[in-house]
Amino acid sequence: MKKKQGGFMGFGILEYTVIVVGVLGLATLFFLPAIKSMNEQSEATEIIAGLNTINEAAFKSKYGRVSDFTGIKFADLTNLLPEGFSQRAANGQNYGIDVATDTTKFNTTISIPNVRILERVKSSFKPHQFTVSGTTFSMEGP
Repeated sequence: MKKKQGGFMGFGILEYTVIVVGVLGLATLFFLPAIKSMNEQSEATEIIAGLNTINEAAFKSKYGRVSDFTGIKFADLTNLLPEGFSQRAANGQNYGIDVATDTTKFNTTISIPNVRILERVKSSFKPHQFTVSGTTFSMEGP
């Protein structure tokens, strides 16, 4: 009786390993861009929600009640923000808030160094609602 030898195209353990690694490599090539895009969309969505939450809190603040935002700072909003809300955004940058040139308005700002995320955030607002200077996104409210 002749013994069958495993090996090249006899599908030995090495060939199985190469096939599995090859399939995983191809899957990574196909799915990595989609995963990256989903992560960017998620981060942009969290940033947008944070900007809207801060704007809403500013309207409810003592500054919003008298329509004079002179002296407003993030610390003034902590009691008006949802529990667990952080000044640090999903991208690791801090939200900022300060009075606008017109004291009846305020600016909510955040630095967004990732151009693709910045474009996603910009696309969620009308052009007259924001300005961008370098990587800093700024919304004027109200």
